[in-house]
Amino acid sequence: MIAPVAESDVLRAIGNRRSIYSFAPRPVGEDDLILALDLAVRAPNHRLTRPWRFGVFLGEGRYRLADALGAASTRLGLPVGKARRTALLAPAVVCAGVAPQLDRPKVVEHEECYAVAAAIENLVLALHARGIGSLWTTGASADTSEVRALLGLNGPHDHMIAIVLIGYPAPDNRLISRTIDHTTFTTWHR
Repeated sequence: MIAPVAESDVLRAIGNRRSIYSFAPRPVGEDDLILALDLAVRAPNHRLTRPWRFGVFLGEGRYRLADALGAASTRLGLPVGKARRTALLAPAVVCAGVAPQLDRPKVVEHEECYAVAAAIENLVLALHARGIGSLWTTGASADTSEVRALLGLNGPHDHMIAIVLIGYPAPDNRLISRTIDHTTFTTWHR
């Protein structure tokens, strides 16, 4: 049996979550990150392959990610400063990658990626429920050998899905209003 949940809390969390573009310097508690990661890995996953891989970068550890993003940007001829700043914008960063279990029968690579995307959504909703903001980002230097190596993504089909910046919203953070509904994007067949 599925335990009932206060529907209003779930709907409010989904409806109110917004990307945060400006973070306060206040550190994020490791307990909050652990809870969010534990909830992330409860995402739906076809064939129970558990393909998600996470790397958590806190405090000075963010410089390892900044160095990897900078090295990738240098190799790709992209702006190094911008790539490095990404890793340092928030007090915590979670990199999410996929390690598809393609050696198992009936496993499809894109379904593995979808499972990681669902895990990331669980992560950001769990953080939001704790009053912690996030920004799901990518970029040309994100899915590179330099960054994948930090997560141990060494398989031939392994790759990065997201860099999630995490922290408490700064007082000057701009929240983008969402006055959108499904009607433009949905076709009903009855």
